[in-house]
Amino acid sequence: MQSRARLLYPLTVCILVAAILAAYGNSFRAPFTFDDLDNFVNRSSMKWTALSLANLERTTRDNLHRNRVLPNISFGLNYYFGRGDVRGYHLVNVVIHIANALLLYALFIRLLSLNNTLSLPGPPVSEVAFFAALIWALHPLQTNGVTYLVQRMTSMAALFYLASLLAYLAARTSPGGPGRRLVLFATAFSCGILALLSKETSVLLPFMILACELFFLRRAEGGAGRGRLVTGLVLALFLLGLAAWLYTGPDLVEHLRRVYEQREFTLVERLLTQSRVIFYYLGLIVLPLPSRLNLNHDFPLSRALTDPPQTLLALAGILLLCVLIVGLYRNHRLWSFALLWFLANLLLESTVIPLEIIYEHRLYLPAVMLFVAATATLYRLWRGRQTMLRLGLLFCAVLLAVGTWQRNTVWADNITFWQDVARKSPRLTRPYEHLSSAYLDAKRDREAYDICAAALRHQVSSVHIYNNWGKAAVNLGRVDEGVRLLEVAVRLDPSNGESHYNLGVAYGMQGRSREARREMILGMRLMGEFRSSAGQR
Repeated sequence: MQSRARLLYPLTVCILVAAILAAYGNSFRAPFTFDDLDNFVNRSSMKWTALSLANLERTTRDNLHRNRVLPNISFGLNYYFGRGDVRGYHLVNVVIHIANALLLYALFIRLLSLNNTLSLPGPPVSEVAFFAALIWALHPLQTNGVTYLVQRMTSMAALFYLASLLAYLAARTSPGGPGRRLVLFATAFSCGILALLSKETSVLLPFMILACELFFLRRAEGGAGRGRLVTGLVLALFLLGLAAWLYTGPDLVEHLRRVYEQREFTLVERLLTQSRVIFYYLGLIVLPLPSRLNLNHDFPLSRALTDPPQTLLALAGILLLCVLIVGLYRNHRLWSFALLWFLANLLLESTVIPLEIIYEHRLYLPAVMLFVAATATLYRLWRGRQTMLRLGLLFCAVLLAVGTWQRNTVWADNITFWQDVARKSPRLTRPYEHLSSAYLDAKRDREAYDICAAALRHQVSSVHIYNNWGKAAVNLGRVDEGVRLLEVAVRLDPSNGESHYNLGVAYGMQGRSREARREMILGMRLMGEFRSSAGQR
């Protein structure tokens, strides 16, 4: 059996790689969009023209996420080698995704092998691990972590996170002398640091290593590992506190208060809402229909325990999941661990940190253990019918790959992409702003005008919508109407330089030269100040 597994291993690796490349084959020309622009496309510090310490220093200093050092450096390298060719960025993202799938394959094999977790006499654990990794890798939800280029921050953090965990488990379980174990522990530590330099959520890695000790390793050692658990927990809590201090400063509460003042929700509202978001995430994992996938979900806030009524049910559901983690620990340890992994790895982005309410890329790492637990359960339930099960899992993988391909067609260009978001979230401001801008960039002024008018019909407005609306009206020859719309934009936000500049252009077309000069000069000055402040964020 082991000899056969060793022979099949290279084949399964090739299948994993080929399947991912096929599913993402139509994504390589998807353009930069949304946060790509502010994070690296329009940021000079991410446009390396030489491999130098000066460029490295600029990149680490001038970025929107100063703690995510490695992804920022990778964007600079992407520009250096490809001069901004979007295909190079996509290639790196897909390669990272492939590497994550292969790491999961190896990690699943090790977890399933520990203490006979699977408890199956039939298939090798490598087969179960292969299907779990394949289905995770082809799941359409992953497009937000792969095709959406800026989310390299998420997938790169997952890469080092998984590598660290795998190296740790290898150090704890593989045969070999102290020298080999020391190298593996050093690798685990180094990868953990690299994960933390990719995204802040990796600070939870020490707790997941402790969970592996508790769920899989201590079981084999009996009570001997109790002291190691206590020591590890104290160290993990210390590292969490240290990371919080480094990221937010000494006054975490004051930092959170300031950020919440800029949000449209309170701390309590966010906590209540996240209980429903977690179950929505689970629904997306189970049923990833194209109609349900979206970059910018319009997710209503929970204002109170019964507003909406599902909030109370969701909180009860979270409590039930916690009870299941404890209840399943003895006899269904893999499911217990998978649920703990899911909730724990959502802890930072789905609790008190005042981030936006919901994003699909946040599931990239938290969902992984659910796939191996579900696949192992299917193998346990279908004893004696493994041929049918294999065919069913392959069919499921094909369906998911088709869903990923179909989802990637939405990313084909910015117009198609933002049309999809506007159709699914018609009450949000962002899709109208970006879709009207995409129409203007494509010289489709009539459609830009119409989508801005549609925003107003949905009772959605912003300075950017009125600015784009006025610009489209001017381009269509409706100069007087354009002036009125741009004047509204200026009143909505007097600090928006683009609106002032466009208003100046429109005034010039009306022959109001003095006002035109004033607005254009003011607009250029405000846009210059904005670029300067953006470079210091």
